[in-house]
Amino acid sequence: MPTVPRSIGRRTAFTLIELLVVIAIIAILIGLLLPAVQKVREAAARLKCQNNLKQIGLALHNYHDANQRFPTGRPVFPASLSSSLGGAQMPAFLAYQPGTSAAISPEEIGGWMMRVLPYVEQDAVQRLTAGKSSASDISSGFSAMSAVSVSVYVCPSAVAPTAGTNPTPLPAWASYAGVTGSDENTDPATGPLGMNASNGMFPVKTPFGPDMSIRPRVQMTSIMDGLSNTVAVGERHVTLRGTTWAGADYHTLLAFPNQNSFGGVGPNGAITLTACPGSLPGRYAPFVASDSCSQDRYNSPHTAGGNWLLADGSVRLFAYTAGTGVLPAMVTIAGSEVVPE
Repeated sequence: MPTVPRSIGRRTAFTLIELLVVIAIIAILIGLLLPAVQKVREAAARLKCQNNLKQIGLALHNYHDANQRFPTGRPVFPASLSSSLGGAQMPAFLAYQPGTSAAISPEEIGGWMMRVLPYVEQDAVQRLTAGKSSASDISSGFSAMSAVSVSVYVCPSAVAPTAGTNPTPLPAWASYAGVTGSDENTDPATGPLGMNASNGMFPVKTPFGPDMSIRPRVQMTSIMDGLSNTVAVGERHVTLRGTTWAGADYHTLLAFPNQNSFGGVGPNGAITLTACPGSLPGRYAPFVASDSCSQDRYNSPHTAGGNWLLADGSVRLFAYTAGTGVLPAMVTIAGSEVVPE
């Protein structure tokens, strides 16, 4: 039987040089692919962030239909609450009206995000506090509620706050803040706090005096500048632990511009003041996770700009340059400003 001659010079494996060439080609392809994947991922996150704001806008309009006004930024104040925001009064100011004998209502708790929970399909979260009657039940209910993360309040691009205080349970933060207006006025007992304005969608001080027990109420007819020319909510990503979507004022509200000098909000709403050199007045800028003063202005982690909810329920992405151009004319509800194109 004839034998088949063995092939001369037959190779059974890659050479080292060929293997290195293949690895180099794969590395180049991955290097080209990763930026594209990251861009697609960021575009998807930005769209989800816009959808969150659209849902919030729908919730605000549904609340208005049910109550003939938009939700207020502050809860009902007990008569014993000092007009000063400092010291031991702060927890009650941010959370609820303590010591009430009747069942506490959503209007007596937290900020505007608390009041629209049923309109974002989160009424079970609201009931953790609403309807309670004893001070202990209200307090424990608010703690439990403020630790619940509400997905519609968090932008997918958000960076979890890691610095500052670490209360237990850790509050669930929000990526958005309601616009209180442009005429921030300062409480003499505390200095600038970042949100005390009276001419925006969520005014927290009336133009008639320092009585903060008066909660200004904004209706559709109050927005004389036009719903499509007025911003209601903007992206504001927090850098420090201690803020919560369930709270009022600095937690969920911000003036534009503002002179706030917060370094953060600690356990039970305690304020920590720090200097923010070079960053005031706070307007609008990219989010900087390492800068504790970044949260003292509207900001966004998106490279192209941040998402803003308009009073008509639409959402627009504004470049950061709009902070000194377009947005100052859009943060008031009846300022009669001309909005640049």
